[in-house]
Amino acid sequence: MLRETPSKFKPRSSRLKKTAVLLIVAGIFLLRKKELSRKLKNLISNKKNFSFKKAFFALIATGLIFTSATLAAVKVFKQPSIKWTPEKIEITLFTGTSKSSSASFLSNENLYNSRLELVPELAKFASVEPANISKITAGQNNSVNLLFSIPQATATGTYEGTLHLKSDKKTIPQTLKIVLNVKEPTVDYIPFDEVSLPILGRIYKNQETGATYVKDEVVIRFKDSVSQTRIKEIVSKINGKIMGYISDIEVYQVLVPIASPSEIELIINELENYSEVIIASYHWINQIF
Repeated sequence: MLRETPSKFKPRSSRLKKTAVLLIVAGIFLLRKKELSRKLKNLISNKKNFSFKKAFFALIATGLIFTSATLAAVKVFKQPSIKWTPEKIEITLFTGTSKSSSASFLSNENLYNSRLELVPELAKFASVEPANISKITAGQNNSVNLLFSIPQATATGTYEGTLHLKSDKKTIPQTLKIVLNVKEPTVDYIPFDEVSLPILGRIYKNQETGATYVKDEVVIRFKDSVSQTRIKEIVSKINGKIMGYISDIEVYQVLVPIASPSEIELIINELENYSEVIIASYHWINQIF
């Protein structure tokens, strides 16, 4: 003979049942496995066959999947990462010139057999030193030098890309962002207190004298009283373009159109005929302005 359950236990049983159902519903939202999700839904909807035993095993399955997802997230979190300083480099260069820039990075763990690589868009304009690093120590600052070199035939515009680190053939997701602005020099724009370094292709060495200079540039020093308007007029007379200017000594770096390095001497002679010019000379390599 079946005995009726005392009424005072009914509310507790009801609460337990509701709690189990709520837990199962919460489990469904955590599940990514469609099959198990379907079974749990059927379990809830079929009230007649509902049992705590089934609910218990369903919750265990839910917990296993949730634990697996958590472990996967921890694994991702522990992946190597680096921090760049600065996070972005933006540089502006004239065609036919070069310039260096630097950055550094820190790694959160030791890395081995690493390589620094530029994206193809920037690799044609820049090189990285060092390119290969056998060991990167966690928490230790690593310096990186970039040398930009812009061929004279380069189209003007903005070139963007990144420098990234590869370790054991895996690319570290954090990258150094680089923006390269390429411009043509003009007679109207004067780069204040800047000197443009020539690319190797513009350097000429006289085999007879051993003298080395930039084959298509002259350096001009004007009198202090000469206005910039007049300076631009004189530079225009030789079809020149201003590449650099040092304000303390009023020295201008001027690009000139020539067919051969020997023509520089003729341009220098022409410039010395102007009363406003104190001196005009070759742009000697290693010359200090």
